[in-house]
Amino acid sequence: MKLLSDASLGKFEVVVVNYNDRLARFGLQIIKEDLKSWNVHLEGFHPNIGGDSPQAELIADLTAIFYSFMGKLYRMRRDQ
Repeated sequence: MKLLSDASLGKFEVVVVNYNDRLARFGLQIIKEDLKSWNVHLEGFHPNIGGDSPQAELIADLTAIFYSFMGKLYRMRRDQ
């Protein structure tokens, strides 16, 4: 939220991430559009690990859901 707030205030022109999923697992396109509206460019060192095809995007989304579920499951086990 701080990143988006600072971007909207024009505090920087570029956001650089190693992997896009480190910025957001879901809703990356919304973040990109917000940044674009504030004239902030998003650059990733490894932006598309699986390629640009619809199938690669679907696999990336499913993998993100799987990892999110695993994290919640591990936290539930830890808290017992």
